[in-house]
Amino acid sequence: MGGLLKGKPVRPSETQACLQARRVVVNKFMLAAFLLPFTLSACGKIRADTNDAAKVHARQAAMLFFNACVATGADEAKLAALAAKEKMLELNSEQKQPFHFEPEAKRVWGVHSEAGGRFFLVSGKSYCSVKAKQADAEEIEAEMAEMAAKVAENLNLAHRIMSEEQLAPTIRQVVHTIAEQDGQKGILFSVYTHTDAKAGAQAALNFHYFNEAGTQGRLKP
Repeated sequence: MGGLLKGKPVRPSETQACLQARRVVVNKFMLAAFLLPFTLSACGKIRADTNDAAKVHARQAAMLFFNACVATGADEAKLAALAAKEKMLELNSEQKQPFHFEPEAKRVWGVHSEAGGRFFLVSGKSYCSVKAKQADAEEIEAEMAEMAAKVAENLNLAHRIMSEEQLAPTIRQVVHTIAEQDGQKGILFSVYTHTDAKAGAQAALNFHYFNEAGTQGRLKP
């Protein structure tokens, strides 16, 4: 499990499972997995050393998101193979019920880090998410913003922040798009943070595809 959280990205083969409408963006996107490891702060170029557990867990969540969601293109079969290789513990239906996972969630695995981080990896149809029990909100937003910008830069795609919303006093959501210049199809990175220490998850990092300008409705954490 250490490789997933310490900056050793999975190197996926060319995806075969994506729909034709997504194929141009996705095939280009998959190549980024070979280019990004030394450009992301989560992959080794950490901004500053810290003993703050919440910041460490934020970086680990971003690294898990990169390795499990980004590097696989949210492909269900590749995610399942990765989970099996890393011997992740999959939750059964009864175990999932108390956590009220989103409708897109088909399979969920639990991940623990040596630093005490607790995460869920969620897989669905062309969808992937990482939930962190504890994570510093500012740190994880910074990690995800840098990741989105670097992915877009390496693929010569456009990156923009589609929305920043304060959903409640302790809840915030930021949505990044990585897309062709016309904005008709691409990838969404949504970052959902909750600063309440009693929250079930203080961060949710979500990977979606879209095939038209904008999105329909608010992304769910």
